[in-house]
Amino acid sequence: MNKVQDVANQVDNMTHQFKGNRNDTVTAISNLSLSIKKGEFFVIVGPSGCGKSTLLDLLAGLQLPSQGRIVVNGERVSNPSLTRGFVFQQYALLPWRTTIENVAIGLEELGLKRKERLVKAASYIELVGLKGFEETYPHQLSGGMKQRVAIARSLAYDPEVLLMDEPFGALDAQTRESLQLELLEIWRKTNKTIVFITHSIDEAIVLGQRVGVMSQRPGRISHIVDTPLFETKRNEDPRSLPAFAVHRQNVWNLLHGDQEVNAWNV
Repeated sequence: MNKVQDVANQVDNMTHQFKGNRNDTVTAISNLSLSIKKGEFFVIVGPSGCGKSTLLDLLAGLQLPSQGRIVVNGERVSNPSLTRGFVFQQYALLPWRTTIENVAIGLEELGLKRKERLVKAASYIELVGLKGFEETYPHQLSGGMKQRVAIARSLAYDPEVLLMDEPFGALDAQTRESLQLELLEIWRKTNKTIVFITHSIDEAIVLGQRVGVMSQRPGRISHIVDTPLFETKRNEDPRSLPAFAVHRQNVWNLLHGDQEVNAWNV
């Protein structure tokens, strides 16, 4: 059992239902329990429609569960809060604001003075590798740069937990792989608890310390797999390592209802 003080997110026996198009009751998530440690990079992978994004909305307080409870850092979740940062797939940047003004949005809610907001926002812009782009507008940025701005915005107000809903899903493969490695560096520097949603098995294994495998609707965590953080040389792709292929096959098997491969030490 995890000690309470070591747990960032605790989900207990949670079920979530909603009304379908024919006014029938649809169970999106059923009796789901989950414990995520402080400072952990936890990735959830599963098929489309299994409730991954719904789970993240519930963790964020954007929806409330039909049954059960969610606790984040000792407090029961009942509404959205700046203690939980959210990064969406579609950036959600304000087009009339510059990079630094977009990053500073959450700091306005904290009541910081403008000068203090801009200094702090600038430090997070540098953290995500966008120093020099403070005064650019979203339409002047590439997709990868926009997502870096979104990540900086979510980190700037210092949330306890960062929730990420397929943030790299709309990017090309090369940019996506680059941002995955950059996100790992940001996580190491900030020691944030991150809960990351993805369809991609490869992405889950590259990023996660643990990978939660979700079943088809009604969604539940069917398995949790420990995955290593692959230490590679600067010019080495972790996906090229033999051990990576074994971990990938394990998660693939679990998603398809098969057993894990037992050859972990490749």
